[in-house]
Amino acid sequence: MPHRPLSAGSRLLLPVHVRGAKLSVGDLHFPRRGAYECGEPGAAGWIDLRVSLTRQGVERFRVTGPMLMPDPTPRLC
Repeated sequence: MPHRPLSAGSRLLLPVHVRGAKLSVGDLHFPRRGAYECGEPGAAGWIDLRVSLTRQGVERFRVTGPMLMPDPTPRLC
């Protein structure tokens, strides 16, 4: 199966095993299109994060670790 990146419309399942756990998102680090040098400034971006909590989700979905569910119809532009 080909590798699919995390993109708009993707879902990321993160099982939580610790009461009172918190979620944080760091800063963006991704290269500009066509840039392969580490010293070049990265492209601008934003994060639109939506969180849904599911009681007993680990048991219901049988997820033991982080799981990426890519958007089945990714938008490339």
